[in-house]
Amino acid sequence: PGPMPSDGVIGPSPRRAAEKAFASKIRATEQDYNGKIADLTGRVRPEVLEAASDWATMCAAVCVSGGAASDFSRNGGYPARNDISRRTEASKKSLDLLLDMCARKAPQLVKDEFGVLPLARLAVWVPLENWVRPLEEWEGVGKEANASVALRSITAHVLEKYETPEVLHTALSFRGDASAASVPEAAHRSSYAFVAALVAAGAGSPVREALNKALLGDDAKSVISKTTWKALSKEPSSSSPLHALRRAQVSAQNAPAWVGDAVCQSLMGRQLLGAAVDSDDGWDVAPDGLPEGLSEEVGLAYIDWVCKNAEELAEPATVATAVDYALQMRKSEDVTFSLAGRTPKTLAAAMDAYALTTVKFDKDEIFEPNPYGIKGLFLTNTTIPKGTVVQVPYDDPSNGGRGKYFLGPDSKEGRGARPATVRVAEIGSLRELIREGNKLNNCLENRYDSQLKYVMRARQRTSSFWSFTFSYEGDEEPTHVMLLEIWHLRQGNIVRQAEGPRPRTIPGPEAWYWMVEWCEREGVNWETWDIYSRVGAPVPLAPVL
Repeated sequence: PGPMPSDGVIGPSPRRAAEKAFASKIRATEQDYNGKIADLTGRVRPEVLEAASDWATMCAAVCVSGGAASDFSRNGGYPARNDISRRTEASKKSLDLLLDMCARKAPQLVKDEFGVLPLARLAVWVPLENWVRPLEEWEGVGKEANASVALRSITAHVLEKYETPEVLHTALSFRGDASAASVPEAAHRSSYAFVAALVAAGAGSPVREALNKALLGDDAKSVISKTTWKALSKEPSSSSPLHALRRAQVSAQNAPAWVGDAVCQSLMGRQLLGAAVDSDDGWDVAPDGLPEGLSEEVGLAYIDWVCKNAEELAEPATVATAVDYALQMRKSEDVTFSLAGRTPKTLAAAMDAYALTTVKFDKDEIFEPNPYGIKGLFLTNTTIPKGTVVQVPYDDPSNGGRGKYFLGPDSKEGRGARPATVRVAEIGSLRELIREGNKLNNCLENRYDSQLKYVMRARQRTSSFWSFTFSYEGDEEPTHVMLLEIWHLRQGNIVRQAEGPRPRTIPGPEAWYWMVEWCEREGVNWETWDIYSRVGAPVPLAPVL
């Protein structure tokens, strides 16, 4: 996919001969400029030149439609073509000079289609007359330098007369999700805001004021307090500038760092919320004193709420859900929706219901491995040690159960005495999870509501799922003995639930022994275990394994 949507409005032009297009443009410029770039098409691949033109068109569209303070949807679609054309024409000379200079002194920056995005942004968003040094005085970088080093060098040369905060150094290259095949509108608008701050810092102008203006326009309250800016300016250059801003806003509230990371997982970590939409009479003010609808001011109020309620919200996934729920309510249900006066407890059911509506999947869903280094188990020809005694919760005389089970080679029933291959394996997809449930006669396949919950927790990486099997000599297939879910919480990894085969459902004593053994090896708290399926009494006797 190309750099822009192909909808006939501002998308990439049809494939064309880049030499012809650029030659047509060059004829309208002065002779010395013409001489400098006459051979540009011979040194930069045509598809890269075309991408640079397309990126410039997108950057112009972002600029003339309100920059970081707005978006296309608020403006009823893309700006008028004439408005975009005027902006691209005004920046054409800057872009061509940048492409020519990089082709000669930093070919790393004109190597591919995505590489020229920062150059297009620089040309369109920062007029040539605002550059602090002539481009021709730039010495370039060596061939051994990578594209990041080259971009940093040319940016510092043309924009930075004074020292600038490291966190702004990636503003021109910010793409949002770097693994995505295209750059979303939200990433362009975030980049626009931080480029404005970078330009102000480099010129020695007030940076906080410049960033506030980029985020909210001229006539709005500040969402970048002095405390926020102090924290933001200390963020490293490796940080996403948008994530750095959200963490700084949380830090300004003296909330724990994990809350900042959680806010970054929400919609506010993927886009700016823009300025309030005003009418001829000014903003419509909600009862909470904020402008109606979504804006950075409203987002800051939601950040303040999760910071104050961090202890009760407890987990990053819950914080992210709270923010996303509030944003969705104010955007779609009630433009005056406020978290003021509400508590996590009163919102819990609504937040859970909202979270489930955001989960969509087809026939399968690949689960990422747990991010905490918990490993499986694979033991061959093993038995449970002699003299082992196990008591499984709920399987006690008061419920009609056995109580104590004696395992190992001296077990009169032979429990755990047969050599077996014991395997604990992490489940890597929804399909595997359903298959595992089927092996235990737990029909997850037709329970879409349960699938939604498991997929949601897997995506949030707050849960991982584990299969326990025993294999004996001569058996064609392993015996599935337990399905276990681990919750990954801030205070550690805990067993949420574990079930054995139905109709017993409670894990058998052999499976229970290996669960405890494995959990203690991996630092997982198994004492939090419980069972959430219906268990009948009297508890059926566990089969001998």
